[in-house]
Amino acid sequence: MAVPAPSRMTFNEWLEWAMDRETSFELIDGEPFAMSPQTAGHVAVNRIVANAVEAAIREAGKPCRVLSDGVIVKIDEATGYEPDALIYCGEKVAPETVVIEGPLVVFEVISPGSVAHDTITKLEAYFRAPSIMHYVIVDPWAERVVMHSRRTGGEIVTLSVTEPTFALDPPGITLAPQDFWDRD
Repeated sequence: MAVPAPSRMTFNEWLEWAMDRETSFELIDGEPFAMSPQTAGHVAVNRIVANAVEAAIREAGKPCRVLSDGVIVKIDEATGYEPDALIYCGEKVAPETVVIEGPLVVFEVISPGSVAHDTITKLEAYFRAPSIMHYVIVDPWAERVVMHSRRTGGEIVTLSVTEPTFALDPPGITLAPQDFWDRD
């Protein structure tokens, strides 16, 4: 028998509750929200993006790693998200790690049903996490990349990527949007 979620939870209460669920959940302002199942196309783009980011990290020789699908970014005591991919730097996390501390970059691959949530709600929330320097939104249908970056002083700058490459600094890598599109 399924146990319903309490109406309000802290991040730690939600994490404990969500660990035994077959469905993935995100926590938004203390309320758990079930995530829609991902389509094969969405999962494929997530993999392509993660592979391109991993190759850029390797090419730049940075002590960073990329993870995709399933790990959680804690925003605050009432909010946690599961980005499509993220970059963290430093030592490799243990295989049983669920919450990634101090991610530097988060990526969301938007789908028609997630556009508003990913481009408005998550944009504001991700930059409440002090470690996040870049939030990259990948739109595979329009073949568009939008990068939001935190500058010194906390200003958030938005760039619609139109050049053949764009830099994420930190951590000091260069990505090519065309590497994000499935051409098969």
